[in-house]
Amino acid sequence: MKTRLLVLLILISVTFPVPVQALDYEAYISLDFLFWPAADFQQMELGETYYFDVSVMNGGLNVREGDALNSLEPQVKFDGKLILFVSSTFRREGSYSQGGEVVQYQHLVHSRDESYEVVFPGVGGSNTLMFLREIDYGYDLEDVDLDEWVTLTIDASLYFKEYALVGGQKVYRFDKKITEAHMKYYVTSPDKVDYVEAAIDLVGADLAAASERISAIESDLGTTLTVDLSDYEAQYSTMRSQYDSGDYISALAGAEAYNSTWRGDLIEVMQQRVEDIRPIEQLLEAKDVEIADLNEYYTSQIEALEEDYSEQLSTQLEDYTLEVSELTEEKGRYERLYLNSTALYDAEVDNLRADLSAVRSNNRVYLLLIVAFLGVFIMLIWRIIRRR
Repeated sequence: MKTRLLVLLILISVTFPVPVQALDYEAYISLDFLFWPAADFQQMELGETYYFDVSVMNGGLNVREGDALNSLEPQVKFDGKLILFVSSTFRREGSYSQGGEVVQYQHLVHSRDESYEVVFPGVGGSNTLMFLREIDYGYDLEDVDLDEWVTLTIDASLYFKEYALVGGQKVYRFDKKITEAHMKYYVTSPDKVDYVEAAIDLVGADLAAASERISAIESDLGTTLTVDLSDYEAQYSTMRSQYDSGDYISALAGAEAYNSTWRGDLIEVMQQRVEDIRPIEQLLEAKDVEIADLNEYYTSQIEALEEDYSEQLSTQLEDYTLEVSELTEEKGRYERLYLNSTALYDAEVDNLRADLSAVRSNNRVYLLLIVAFLGVFIMLIWRIIRRR
């Protein structure tokens, strides 16, 4: 019923001219959301039911039923009510790397639109409508992966309901938007939380590998290398703290943005030490063997670090190739759906043409029968007249 009202109002509204004068209604009328249970950190739990109020508040607009909202259209009157449209949309959102850039994407999962009439509140007053939403779209869906976010966007728009008398009847329209409000939430689940924790654990493992590698080299050399891991450790501490507080959105964003460059820093420090050692070779010929050993050691360590880099790049290339393959398959599926839809449409058009041809043929036969019947009838009348 609400959907029919929405469609009817849209159709009726196009019969009215668009006002040339617009007031700043948003300065007086506002929309406000209130959720319970509270959606901390803009997160909603999969399987839970959330209630929320949408309040329409009048901060100083004094209009009544029957008033003209636009002085240039005095024949168009205010009905005394507002039309509230509420749209709830679930999407899956994610990103992938392409050509060195990160490409963001989102795909529709489910959408629902509703419309309601709201009595216009007096100055300083408000009217509230209550809604509920079941979070029943999540990471158990076939097309949704754990490295994506399922999001719920709630959009609310408020319009004046107006009318004009046409032929003694009220014809309604609602083309004056007063204000709008938008809320976005992220769906969480136990599986998604585990995925976030695993991403943070990978960062921790990388930092542990850094400390272990640096300590091993320092132990072998009996010296301290100036490789600073404090920035990485601060990033890890922040995302761990966010995870512990329940802010999984920020924690995962931090883990995904983590860029480990400590291997490059270590290589640079070791290469600099090699350069510092080389002048000593000219001054201390007796240290040739020791210097050669040091060069060999640093070189082997550099090669080991570069090999780690190579393995990481290979893994990233495989992931990118897999993503491209999946996107290609998805494109093929949509192309097949398009071709099937086109074939069905062509078949339907052929059927309609065949039906039209059959109807025309039948009409010709019926016309001939009618003409023949009239001819026989006229001949009978003629014979009767002649006999008289």
